[in-house]
Amino acid sequence: MTTPYRASFAPAVEHYVHSTSHADPVSLARMCALTGAVRGQLALDVACGGGHSTWALAQAGCRVVALDGTPEMLKACGGEGRKRGLTFDRALGDAHRFPFRHGVFDIVVCRIAAHHFANPLAALREMSRVMHRKSRLYIYDLSAPDSEAMGRWIDAVESLRDPSHVCCWSSRAWEGLAIGAGLRIVHSARYRRQYDMENWLGRMGVKPDVRQAIRERVKSVPPSWWDDLSVEVGKEPPVFGTPLLEFVAEKF
Repeated sequence: MTTPYRASFAPAVEHYVHSTSHADPVSLARMCALTGAVRGQLALDVACGGGHSTWALAQAGCRVVALDGTPEMLKACGGEGRKRGLTFDRALGDAHRFPFRHGVFDIVVCRIAAHHFANPLAALREMSRVMHRKSRLYIYDLSAPDSEAMGRWIDAVESLRDPSHVCCWSSRAWEGLAIGAGLRIVHSARYRRQYDMENWLGRMGVKPDVRQAIRERVKSVPPSWWDDLSVEVGKEPPVFGTPLLEFVAEKF
């Protein structure tokens, strides 16, 4: 069966493997530092996509398992890793139900993927299940301000671009989800960015009429939202960016 995620991402594998935003060395180095990644640890990269987190953890010396629900992504992830001289294991699986035993991973990461999860609480509970008491979980994902109206706008635009998008969760929502999964957030930070509109739309092969609809929505953003959404309406195409949230959690 073809899932919405696979339908969206199987044709876009090469775009994600070579995405400069996903391969940002600064954020990848920060992920490794915050999780305390060192040689010999066992790490799980949930919804690994193009494999950037997998490669970063492997370069830090971790033994890594890359998990994704799209076979095409897993194949590309492995191929690029071999080019870099890295080794890791691959597992085809759902982020809501892992094929792993309890308490086996020292590090669990999920980077720029959780907004696709149909049930983020179930996914966090699975991540918590495979962690032990000294493990660290790292999440880095699209987020939304606490304004419900702004959150709905972000989700509408993200869904136009990519039908597999589900929801950008606010930091407040993530705090509640983490507690529900038996996790305590020990670090949290927000980041802003602006999309390169043409690259962002092109990565998913967005059709011209949908591209125009997204541009019009950006142009109509109220000025009071411009700062939160990094909007610049004077440019053509207009510019905006979905905020990013990073957090690290431990089991309690």
